[in-house]
Amino acid sequence: MERELEVKLLGVDVEVLEEQVLAKGGVLIADEMQTNILIEPTTYPLIAAGSYLRIRETEDLLTGAFSKVMTFKSKQQNELVRENLEITSSIGDTQKMLAILKEIGMGNSSVGTKHRRSYSLGVARIDIDRWDVDSFPYPYAEIEVPTEADLEAALDMLSLEGVEVSTKSIKELQDEWRKGQR
Repeated sequence: MERELEVKLLGVDVEVLEEQVLAKGGVLIADEMQTNILIEPTTYPLIAAGSYLRIRETEDLLTGAFSKVMTFKSKQQNELVRENLEITSSIGDTQKMLAILKEIGMGNSSVGTKHRRSYSLGVARIDIDRWDVDSFPYPYAEIEVPTEADLEAALDMLSLEGVEVSTKSIKELQDEWRKGQR
């Protein structure tokens, strides 16, 4: 399992953030169109709340390559950052995988598409996400880092005034937005 530590930056002007990242020496490492299918467990009570499966189909706009992977994200308790343990594997046929998951009772799924531009800045990965308007209409950034100290350093380096730092998942943000709380 891989450990993932990340936060979302809400209310940020993503164009200005991209300029800041590049000015600080950041490097564009990916430009992708993604289809994300989130699968929520409904009959598996042993899976921790907030954990889920995701199938992601990615078109790399820089190279033209396509990939399909399924990831199990196991949410961990951490107040400072969103922490997940992840297991990821390539898959061949998305529809067959969804049929298998349905047969074994793996709950509801939702589909969304997004454009993601990713940068490396020191040890941080900064993803700029723009979802389709039906999935989530507000662009935001994610900062993924190896340690909590690296997160503090990345946030300090970018001088993010008035930006909300959130540990919420996209599912939580979508639920709030759909209820009119955002």
